[in-house]
Amino acid sequence: MNEPDALSKKVIGIIGGGQLGKMTAIAATKLGQKIHVFASAKDDPACSVADDFTIADFSDKKALESFAQSVDLITIESENIPCSAIDIDVNFYPGKKALHIAQNRLREKDFIRS
Repeated sequence: MNEPDALSKKVIGIIGGGQLGKMTAIAATKLGQKIHVFASAKDDPACSVADDFTIADFSDKKALESFAQSVDLITIESENIPCSAIDIDVNFYPGKKALHIAQNRLREKDFIRS
């Protein structure tokens, strides 16, 4: 199976260690990617399948910046991740605007209508 060049041998960072993070990690691992999870507790589900994990509070900017330096790209587990957790100077997929919109149903409706 040919791996896409864009994801060839990358370390994917996942902010959030819950069940959705675990499912994302499992899928990415099947594609040959390494996974580093940023979670609030080491018994969070995604940590059990990650190659590496960082345990810290989502408000810990130093830990988040260190985490960001250790990965090639970052995604978020769900819309429940605080926007402040991605208020650091790195690219996120989906982006900060998408997270902000997804955290509020009225913003989602307004966005869809626009």
